[in-house]
Amino acid sequence: MHTITVDDESLSVRAMQRTLSKADPEGVHSGVYKVSEFFDYVRKHDDIDIAFVDIEMNTDGITVTKKLKEIVPDINIVIYSGHPQYKADALDQHVSSFIVKPVTDEKLAVALANLRHPLKEKRAERKLKVVTFGNFIVYTEPDQVMTFSISHSMDVFAYLVDKCGYAVTARDIAADVFEKDEFTKQTSKDISKYVTSLIKDLTSAGFGDVVIKQNRLIKINKNRIECDLYDALSGDRKALEAFKGEYLIDYSWAEESDSAEELKNLAGDK
Repeated sequence: MHTITVDDESLSVRAMQRTLSKADPEGVHSGVYKVSEFFDYVRKHDDIDIAFVDIEMNTDGITVTKKLKEIVPDINIVIYSGHPQYKADALDQHVSSFIVKPVTDEKLAVALANLRHPLKEKRAERKLKVVTFGNFIVYTEPDQVMTFSISHSMDVFAYLVDKCGYAVTARDIAADVFEKDEFTKQTSKDISKYVTSLIKDLTSAGFGDVVIKQNRLIKINKNRIECDLYDALSGDRKALEAFKGEYLIDYSWAEESDSAEELKNLAGDK
């Protein structure tokens, strides 16, 4: 696993790194002494599993925790302190654990066994399940339907799924999904808001790598989702048999999309 410790006392940082290395010899266990360096590190590494935050630094550990959760909503946070009275404040931030110093092997083991979010390496094994036959439904777990903060973000996601990994622009989304004849500055802002919200929702659900945004291009990462459309297009017999002629029925633009046409052709040949 990949951990980062922030503490303004160098001895405490090194002690935490040693304890973590004993618990996880093959992991990466970094440490910094300044809050500014901590946030720089977090922004440069998207595979961090756990952040260990000392509650008593020049910058209050609770403040650091709040900002960290804004940057990486699905990161595990363990707050530690020599003062037990801070425990209630720490747990109010919905962190994984609060450890009273000294951080022993036993205390660390309990914290590692009670993480709020799966480790990234285990999380990578999970796939987002996407249903396109009939209504568009997204499952983060077998029995848990994903909700979107903005309904139009769901519309954008359906469009990206339909594009099967091909990159599109905000202008494409505006024209195809929202039927905008002109790509105005306001339209550009709206699309940017929808995409940003979509990525934030996916990240919160543990699937931050499902949508890839690079420069002005946006696409789906097909390797991170399980989708009836993709199974059918790959020739999967069961998936083709499950297709009853209805595809993304909530979206008029999907009626004549390339994926819909290919799907109908394959279904006709089965």
